[in-house]
Amino acid sequence: MSVDLIISNLWMVPHGLAILFGLVLALVNFSRYPSVSLLAALSLGLMLLNMVGGQLLTVLVLRSDLEPHRIMQILSLARSLLGALALAGLVIAVFLGRRPQRHEAYGAPGKPQDWA
Repeated sequence: MSVDLIISNLWMVPHGLAILFGLVLALVNFSRYPSVSLLAALSLGLMLLNMVGGQLLTVLVLRSDLEPHRIMQILSLARSLLGALALAGLVIAVFLGRRPQRHEAYGAPGKPQDWA
């Protein structure tokens, strides 16, 4: 593996560490929040697969003798769709385990007593 290839992919390190941190948090909290943690872990795993696998496929396509233009268009579309799916899973996981909270200033969840 060449040094240039490693240096050109250093951008993945902080992103990958953040994803791994999220995976650890999801696994640590699995017993308390099983459905939220599972969905978050699956989404984060998909993000990690998309990041690493997509980059490996990109390098393979660019180093091959194939016509890279069309393949890269398809690969970019697939990576974009996977990224969107993973992000949607994380957004769903954030709101899946939420319950409305009652406050003394509010009569019902989300509705202040002053409202008619």
